[in-house]
Amino acid sequence: MTASSGLKILIADDFPPIRERLSSLIREGYPSVIIDEAADTDGLIQKALTEEWDLIISDISMPGAGGVKALRRIKKIKPSLPVLVISTHAYMPYAKEILSAGATGYLTKDDIPLNILNVVEQILFPV
Repeated sequence: MTASSGLKILIADDFPPIRERLSSLIREGYPSVIIDEAADTDGLIQKALTEEWDLIISDISMPGAGGVKALRRIKKIKPSLPVLVISTHAYMPYAKEILSAGATGYLTKDDIPLNILNVVEQILFPV
């Protein structure tokens, strides 16, 4: 993995075990990463817009405004901020809608354990 000095990632999901698992998996590849969490879309939007992040990893289905609306709002104000959307839903048609709303990538929650570090690497440190 590439050096992660000062790397900041925001994880947004309303299910605490998902946030904990994502944090744990990311720390395996990036031990010095700074991770913060949000449990709903209002918290996601507030943190995304008031702090600087290298990456946001967000569930699409959370309490509040809704994941797609949150994504569009974040991308309108911070268009270059990478946002990886995670979901329990299969790729189509959700992936198309999410990517057209500005997401950098889409990953099903079933794929997280095997793929999260590779996806983070590809988003943050493209070849």
